[in-house]
Amino acid sequence: MKFWSEHTAAAAVDTSMPGRTLLLILVAFVSSLSAHTLYLPLWFWGSAVLVLAWRAGVWLGYLHFPRLPVRILVLILVTGSVVVATGASVSLESSTAFLLATAFLKLLELAKRRDAIVLLLLTLFIQATGFLYTQGILITLNGIVTVWLTSAAMLSVQATHRRGVPEGLPVFRQAAWLMVMALPLMLVAYLLFPRLGPLWSVPLQTQSAFTGLSHSMSPGDISSLSESDKLAFRVMFSGQKPPRQSLYWRALVLSDYDGRAWHTRDQKRLLPAPVQQTFQASELYSYDVIAEPTGQSFLFSLEGVRAGTQGTGVTTEGVLASARPLMQRFRYQAVSVTTEAPTLLTDEQRRHYQSLPERGNPQVRQWAADLVQQHPEATDFAAAVMGYFASEPFVYTLNPPVYGREDIDELMFQGQRGFCAHFASAMVFAARSVGIPARIITGYQGGEWSSEGYLSVRQYDAHAWAEIWDGSRWQRYDPTAVIAPERIRTGLEEALNEEGSFLQQNLLSPHRYRHVQWVNRLRQQMENLNYQWTRWVLSYDGQRQMNFLRNRFGIEDITRAVYWLAAALVITMVVASLALWWSQRPKAKDALLVEWQSLRDQARRLGIEIADGESPLTLLQRLSATEPPVADLAAAARSLAEQHLYAGDSDTPKNRARLIELLRQVRRALGKSSTNGLRPVAETATARDVHKRTV
Repeated sequence: MKFWSEHTAAAAVDTSMPGRTLLLILVAFVSSLSAHTLYLPLWFWGSAVLVLAWRAGVWLGYLHFPRLPVRILVLILVTGSVVVATGASVSLESSTAFLLATAFLKLLELAKRRDAIVLLLLTLFIQATGFLYTQGILITLNGIVTVWLTSAAMLSVQATHRRGVPEGLPVFRQAAWLMVMALPLMLVAYLLFPRLGPLWSVPLQTQSAFTGLSHSMSPGDISSLSESDKLAFRVMFSGQKPPRQSLYWRALVLSDYDGRAWHTRDQKRLLPAPVQQTFQASELYSYDVIAEPTGQSFLFSLEGVRAGTQGTGVTTEGVLASARPLMQRFRYQAVSVTTEAPTLLTDEQRRHYQSLPERGNPQVRQWAADLVQQHPEATDFAAAVMGYFASEPFVYTLNPPVYGREDIDELMFQGQRGFCAHFASAMVFAARSVGIPARIITGYQGGEWSSEGYLSVRQYDAHAWAEIWDGSRWQRYDPTAVIAPERIRTGLEEALNEEGSFLQQNLLSPHRYRHVQWVNRLRQQMENLNYQWTRWVLSYDGQRQMNFLRNRFGIEDITRAVYWLAAALVITMVVASLALWWSQRPKAKDALLVEWQSLRDQARRLGIEIADGESPLTLLQRLSATEPPVADLAAAARSLAEQHLYAGDSDTPKNRARLIELLRQVRRALGKSSTNGLRPVAETATARDVHKRTV
């Protein structure tokens, strides 16, 4: 800290940036861009590389800083490009894109200290906005590195003077020390600062940040999701785990059909919690879910769900939902009951689940009418349809043909190639055409078990299946389970093994290379690390904060936590100030050097000439030879000083204290000899001038 303060004192005027400082600023700035690489288009990064190349050319002396008219023109072009690319809408993506664009343009005028400080502050803000898109462990580590580099760059900027940056300035070590000093305050703020709702609940321009299911489904939508390896949610079961064949994660009920696509009903009402019932342990699945942000209010659960977290509930259609859209990761608990009690459909509900357009797909309508004559019961009819799917040469594929206007007719009797959404849609259409209530459920099926005991469900696990009303409850029927049973038993990759289309458009995904052992092992280790980070750090929400404060400190009111936070802030500032003062306090002088300097001063006052650079041994030898009153003490001090300087084993605290005492005695003896008249005190310059006369 002393080294730092000595060099910043000379940097009182605005100066140009030396090369080392400029390079450090650019490295910190580039480090802050990692979280933004996923959603910004390639043309943006191409323009950014051009700006960096221009600034490098200025540094090397091949180019000049652009003049003001050129900078204004470039700003107008960049602004227009961002507006056009984002559709002229004010959104999170468009705002951060404009922020990054202006930060890159700031490089074109990075010349003085003030410019550097502005750019470094922008760097920190850019890193913070990156956490609005992702908060994984890798991005968090990147944020720590960015803050460290930015702090080091700021120290280098502040220490810069006209001759450049001082050699040996420990900016990296000092920046790391500042971050360590801030760590206690960060932990206190994390634990005690009130957990507020997300402040960035603004619409995104695209779905690049929110990938997942939507409230409508045409036959190709689910297959497009299967090209993504993004995480949908993670599940940790308490107690028994269901078999893979039962892992049907319900999210949305699609019951409106317009002839081409299926849609959800506009019903978001959550039912009150049911009366508490007692179930056998074998009838329950209890689980903890960490869902990724979707921008929607639906949640993921097994059938027969009961909500277990405040702010969640079950809708009138029997799916779990949140009271608010998921704009950030959301952790919740739920319980699913395997033995559902019988229920009834109202007349309005029955008509809704039987409705179809008046025209379309006549072959399927006629086929279903003939089939229901043989199997009038809903369950028998559904079993017959499943038997048809099993007996015919249907093919489960990510690359089905493009069907025409009568798409279900063509699927069932001509093409017979499709994905889960095709088959579920055909089954529900056939059931409704003969008056049997039916609906489509979209969600996820299966998942990947981790060695840590949790289940990871990804977008390529997206699935659609049918539910048929049997007169007392909804029954699940999944045509995919008979067409491609390996999809349910082992997963999508095995089901598409022959076709080779698993993640065919995502060549860099590590999930494509699960057969490579070291790649798969590394991927699983990173996922385990991310899961623990999400579970214990990112899922620390308001409810868990209140539980922590109540259990650890007995605090029931968040207001008291704010008081504790304020007190911790004051204490931290006081401790930091004391630590800063202590590190900058003048160091205590060595007692031996102080006593030696006092002896030299005393000798000079007595008129004893001391040459510049005269060593202590030489002076003590001269005193022992020319000053009888101190001869013995000076000789003893000289002998002990020789041992202290040249005999390593004699340099002990005891001998050091003895040497200091001998020097003190020599000094005092010299003073006494002058007082007793044994030697004259040195004349002052004025006294000598009195005896001078003109020669």
